[in-house]
Parts: sequence; C-alpha cells; structure tokens
Amino acid sequence: MTVESFLKELISSKSVTEKAAVIADNTLKGLEEETTAYIAQRCVILHWFDRRIVQKLLLKKKKLDKKDFDLSPAKIYEQLASLPFIHSIYPGRLAYHNTTREGLLNRYTEKNPESLKDAAKLAALVYSSYTTNPTILGEAFFCYAVAGKFEEAIKLMNDLLEIALLKQDPQVYKSTAQLQREAENLFPSNNWQLLTEAKEKRKYVIIWNDSEKSKIEIPINTVDKIGQGKNLLYLSRKEQYIDFAFQQLRGKFKIGDYKIYQAYSDGEINLLHDEGAFLEKNSQSKKFIVGRNKRLRDKKAIVSQLKFFLSESQLVLVIDYQGLSVAEITDLRQRLHSTGTICKITKNTLMRFAVASDDNWLPMMQFLKGSSAFFFIKDDMKAAINVYQKFQKETRKSELRGGVLEGTALTPDEIEAISELPSKEELMARIANLLKSIPTQVAISLDAVPTGLAVGIDDIPMSVVRAVKALSERNCQKG
Repeated sequence: MTVESFLKELISSKSVTEKAAVIADNTLKGLEEETTAYIAQRCVILHWFDRRIVQKLLLKKKKLDKKDFDLSPAKIYEQLASLPFIHSIYPGRLAYHNTTREGLLNRYTEKNPESLKDAAKLAALVYSSYTTNPTILGEAFFCYAVAGKFEEAIKLMNDLLEIALLKQDPQVYKSTAQLQREAENLFPSNNWQLLTEAKEKRKYVIIWNDSEKSKIEIPINTVDKIGQGKNLLYLSRKEQYIDFAFQQLRGKFKIGDYKIYQAYSDGEINLLHDEGAFLEKNSQSKKFIVGRNKRLRDKKAIVSQLKFFLSESQLVLVIDYQGLSVAEITDLRQRLHSTGTICKITKNTLMRFAVASDDNWLPMMQFLKGSSAFFFIKDDMKAAINVYQKFQKETRKSELRGGVLEGTALTPDEIEAISELPSKEELMARIANLLKSIPTQVAISLDAVPTGLAVGIDDIPMSVVRAVKALSERNCQKG
C-alpha cells in the first residue's frame, strides 16, 4: 500500500482514528514476512524505535519460536520504514503516525496487552543505555511503567529529577508526570499507587556544595547522595529540611551554598530556598523566612518557567483569585489538572517580563493587575473553560478578566463562546468530509504526510479566534 492510497482510504471514514487502525492492522496482517508484522505490532507501544530495539524483539521471537530467521534486523527495519503509517523522525529512528498509533493501541491493549508490556520492557533496556540523554531516559521511564517494573521506573524518575535540578530544566522532570498519565490510561490495572507514593516521599530536595567530605548526619527515611562536591538529599517532610538546613548545613558545617526545592507529584518543581533565605529559631518553632528581596536569578528562573508554559499553551486565561482560600485554589488546580491545564499564581511583574518579547502573548499586558492566577491551556480549551465555569458557579468567587489566543485578547464573553464551539471529534469528521471532496488529481507528496493525523488536526485552531468572535457577537445580538 502506498502513502497516497493509505491517505485516500483513511479520509473516507468518519472515525479517522478507528479507520487508521483498521487499515494499519490489515496491512500488517497481510505482510509476507510474519516476523516483520510481529515486530511492528509490538513497536506500536513505543513513541519511537530504532534498529537496536528491532534486534531485541527479533531475538525474543527467535527464542519463542526456537528457530533462526533469514531476516536481519536491518532488513526488518527497512521493511518497517516502507510502511505508509510509519515514518522517520530522526536518522536511525522510526515512529508510527500519532493517529494510527492511538487507534492500534486501543485495539492491541484489549486483545493482547501482555505482548505490549513485554515489548516495552525490552525497549526500556535499550533506552536506559542512553544515560546522558534525559529525553530518552524519559522513554525508558515510560516503558518500565507500562511493563509494571516500578522499581526501575522509580530509579529513573529520581535520575530525571536530579538532572532537572542540576540543569535548571523543570521540563525534564515534568515529562515523567505526562508519561505516567499516558501509561495509566493504557494500563489502568497496574498498581500505579506505588509510583505515586514514591513521588510523594521525595517531596523536598536539598542541593549543596561541600568542599570537604563532611560527616553529615542524614535524617532517617531519606534518599541521599552525599560526598565531596555536589550533593543531593531527598526528604518527605517540611520539618526535616528545616532541621537539616538549620542544624547541619548552616549551623554545624557553615555551608550556605544550598538550595531547597519542592517537587510536586504532577511534575512541577518550585524553588523554596537558597542562600538568599535564612532560618530563624524562636521559642515555638524553627521558621523558614525568605529575605525581602528575591534574587535576580530566582526571578529569571520563574520567568523562564512562565515562557515555557506559554510555549506549550494554545490559550491562556487570567483570573482575579482574590477571595479564594488556599483549599479552594488547591481544588481548582486539581480540577484543571484533569484537563491537562496548569494553574499558576505569580506576580504580574514576572508575567510582564515573560510576555514582553513575544508578540503572540503581548496582549495579556492589559489583564495584569491585582491578584492574578493564570491558566495555561495546552489542548482541550473547551473542557478547561467548563471546569472553571463550574468552579466559579459553586464558589461564587474569583473573576475572569480575559485571555489570549493566537495573539488576540479575548473578553469573558468571547471565552464563554469557546464552550459552544464543536468538539475535536466533530472537527475531525468535518475535515475528513472536506478532504474527501478534494479532486483526486491533486498530488500529495511524501513530505506533506503529517506526523499525527492525515490532516493537521492539531493546527485547526488557526481560525478559532474568528469563530469565537463571530459566535460572541451573535450571542450579544440575541441578548
């Protein structure tokens, strides 16, 4: 089957994901080389694969069948690369198109989940050998999680947290939360509580430099990497890091060059304390007091984090959260989290720095006043807005100031209009019908084959602003 014929058959169906899976599955079953089909069906669990992973799966099949094969890993890899729903994402690496992979996973996790878990375990061994690449280590974490190998997954999770802290790149660790959610959706029967509890136990992290190998007393129930030079200590309770920093580092060994971070189970990392903060002891408790003037590098780190969140977002909403209690804000964060949305409270000044150099987000300046909370919405805009509307109706607190989408400021009425837009599934069906009407004489080049859907479903929002404004104006006329 050629790429052109694959696309032509694909867009003739209302359910693109399901149709893509049916075509791909039938194609694999019709391959002359059964071994190639065997390996292709198992590689669907992976975000990408290479010749080393193909070789691992081939050795597994040889062992199961107790016979050798004439096909080499290189030949199988070549056959996989020729399939219309598999493409090259990097020299030496192949991946399924996203839509096909999603559809096949829906089929294979029901029919033969153990084969996918076995393939993930074998691939994890290959991925984890790339010890210096955090992105690939994230793939190894995902595969171990899918296979239910939580001890190995937890070790990699800690390694990624350490890399994130040392490189000052929070996304390295945050990716573990995203990958865990994907694995949980695929295999909900796995005992995911073990992984969640492991993240909660390592809630606080202290990093410090020691010019000598000091004889530091480590609190019980901690994980540590102690020695001369850079050191890491994981703690589960706030009291532990306060006592350790005050009594050991600052008090006994006069070490002031240290930082304390809080790592959340959703992958977010916050800096709590560095040498610009100090501990004070009084008659009741040891209090953690941050100096009045936040250091410039801390502010830069927050601005960098905000810029990253903006780069990952389609829509950002700004609300006035004044009047909300800590418990209510936590509840709102958790609700939004279920839609893939990040709720962040930060100073307006820092957000101004984050948007100042980006024309796409510059319109947000008009909303930066008072007590501001920001919703960074990555994918499901409609669901996130509905979650906030329900929360606002229940609490009767907070106020939606506005939002920014595609470089355009939106009013509360225009944001409300988004909830009336068609869902992604409806848009997919409409675009499939539209493509079906395109004359067959139109040439489709190989380079035009998208990574995900046969059309750029994820690029649909290019005209969302116009749709929202038109819908909002229509509602106003009706009112």
